[in-house]
Amino acid sequence: MHGEYYKPFILNKLIPVVGNIYEPNLGMDIITAQQIDLIIDSAANTTFDERFDNGNIRKLMGDMSEEEKRSFEIDVTKINWRNYIEKIHIPGVQKYVLEGNRIN
Repeated sequence: MHGEYYKPFILNKLIPVVGNIYEPNLGMDIITAQQIDLIIDSAANTTFDERFDNGNIRKLMGDMSEEEKRSFEIDVTKINWRNYIEKIHIPGVQKYVLEGNRIN
């Protein structure tokens, strides 16, 4: 419909906002919340004090042969999740999804 102008058209219409799905009006003040016409996507709550369950990966690793284990050396207990979220995930979303537009 908009051809080459589709992307600028959409970027002009969509505004990413930060909210908390556990709070009324997504935790936003009532004025901001009332300006939202449509929520297209809502992500999960991310905190750094929750327990990560890697039981499925441990079971998978237990079922693998020694050769398969060497091919897929996975130890999620060694991942620094805070660093990953702050230094890799969020910058990646900003660069590739929001195209440089920061969420404050």
